[in-house]
Amino acid sequence: MAKISEYQRQAIDFLNESGTECTIHRIGVVRGFPFDNKDTNLHVKYHVVLKRDKKIYDFPFFDSAYNYLHNMRPTSYDVLACLQSYPVEEDVWDFAREFGYTINSKESYERVANIHRECVNQYKALLDLFGEEWMNKLAEIN
Repeated sequence: MAKISEYQRQAIDFLNESGTECTIHRIGVVRGFPFDNKDTNLHVKYHVVLKRDKKIYDFPFFDSAYNYLHNMRPTSYDVLACLQSYPVEEDVWDFAREFGYTINSKESYERVANIHRECVNQYKALLDLFGEEWMNKLAEIN
């Protein structure tokens, strides 16, 4: 049996203590990555479901084909550590600066605006699922 890392232990403890169930199901292999029309790499797409107190938040999760080919599957830590656990800047330009995006065309602005919208929506959905106290604990998973 593989040893559980400290990071994975943080995720398992968070899920247990918050009463959250996390399921990760593989959908298949896709070429490219959402919001990046220049990406032609293969990725494995998963469907993640978080259930807590009769509330559900589900979303796609992408991992590299390399990981899949080498029998490395995403863990609850991988998923939780990637979630938007704090509010992002309301302004798209401020968001771009905070996360290091370059906006130099209408296309790049639209791409960053889409990513920004998804981050805002994810944060709101997670806040609804977990509430303020658990969101603070989610942010501590690193």
